Amino acid sequence: MALVMQMLKPVAWVIVPAVVVWSIAWHPLGWLFALGLHPYPAGTPWTYQLESGFLPSLTVMTVLTAIITAIRTSNCHVHRCWRIGRYPVAGGQYKVCRHHHPDATVRQGKVTVAHVHKEHHAHLFRMQK
Repeated sequence: MALVMQMLKPVAWVIVPAVVVWSIAWHPLGWLFALGLHPYPAGTPWTYQLESGFLPSLTVMTVLTAIITAIRTSNCHVHRCWRIGRYPVAGGQYKVCRHHHPDATVRQGKVTVAHVHKEHHAHLFRMQK
């Protein structure tokens, strides 16, 4: 992966400026439209482009980032597992999904009240030592 990134870095130094130059040459007001600085119709408040362009985009990006962060922090601790980690293991140090839990009753989806009580008392016993 590091080798691929090293190979792509020089390419990015060529492609990114080329795209910027191309977009400016293609539409001279392109960047101004993106920032909401282009001329607006008469009778329209100056904040119209800001309120209808940049701020909603910023809001959507913030919400999407929050959702992605919430998903990433609640998934299974096992590498490349996309499932939600609901079950604590190793004294609560890690959270894993049902598939990766070391206890067979959890893996089979047969967690009963008796099993929860047994594990709770075992944990309390370990804490007292």
